[in-house]
Amino acid sequence: MNRTMTNKINYILDHWLPPAIRDSKWLMGIAFYLVFGEKYRYYMTFKESCCYLEEKEINRYYERLADTFIDRETDLNQGCIKFICKHIKGTKILDAAAGKGYLVKLLQKTQGGGTLILVL
Repeated sequence: MNRTMTNKINYILDHWLPPAIRDSKWLMGIAFYLVFGEKYRYYMTFKESCCYLEEKEINRYYERLADTFIDRETDLNQGCIKFICKHIKGTKILDAAAGKGYLVKLLQKTQGGGTLILVL
């Protein structure tokens, strides 16, 4: 599933569902359970607890949930990619938390030269 489609789903959830449903941990817990099975608890608690977790604990979250992630080259949609490519300035590229490094590799290829600094 590409990022444009997931953005549309997020828009529907954010703008069409009443907050009483969208923000209900109980109702969303059921939805997450249906999608992710027993791993739903990790998704439901991550945002609240991540700022208190050590790096090793965060890595454990990602390891436990890796099989539930959407497999795609990037989380950016085409509109974002075009905007970034059009407005890039300078010759150095730093992408911290770059995922698979899609954008940095694309920029280096399309912008020509420059310094690639990729922090995963």
